[in-house]
Formats: sequence, structure tokens, C-alpha cells
Amino acid sequence: DFGTLTPESSTKIPRKIITIAYLVRENIIKPGDIFTAKYKNRNYSTTVTEDGMLKVKEQKYQSPSRAGEAIIRSACDGWLFWKYKDLISGKLRPIAELRAKITKDLRKRWIPKK
Repeated sequence: DFGTLTPESSTKIPRKIITIAYLVRENIIKPGDIFTAKYKNRNYSTTVTEDGMLKVKEQKYQSPSRAGEAIIRSACDGWLFWKYKDLISGKLRPIAELRAKITKDLRKRWIPKK
């Protein structure tokens, strides 16, 4: 639920409402999907869980940033840290692109309340 959106707020949908759980509910990603990251020449992975969280080393995190912090032990933008494999290009892309896609789609679908 996005609360009451007004014409003034319609141009910016808060990124914080687009969570991993939201992406699972919208079928953008699915439980079992794996995101990867490289840090200090080591490869890491996190798995999307049934409840829309990210699992790193048996610990679950609600946000990509918290999951990234578990790896680097410092604040990070998890949406840029974690990558997914684009099925068309085969390239690793930041999961921020998934959030941007759904945000763009929401802007198109939203009709301002009067």
C-alpha cells in the first residue's frame, strides 16, 4: 500500500517502498533466486527466501543493504552491491535496476486522486 498519493507526490514513488518482498510479490524475482557480489576479490551470494528476505550465511535480512553490510562489515548500498544475472544479455546487473523497473511501471499505472 502506497498510502494516499497526491498529484504533487506522483512524480516520485519512494524507493523505500520497493523492497525485496515487494519484488517477490510482483513476480519480478522469485524465492530461490541468487544474487552475487564481489568484494576484496572474493565472491559472495545471497538467496531470496520465501518470505521476501535475503539469506547470507544462514542469517536473513530484510534489505539488500543489510545483507551487504553482513559481508563488508560497513554501510553499503545493497541495491548496487548485489547483482543479478540478466537472462537476455547474460551480464551481471545491479539489483537497483529491478527496483527502477518496477518504480517506472508504478508511475505509468498510477492515476492521481483528485
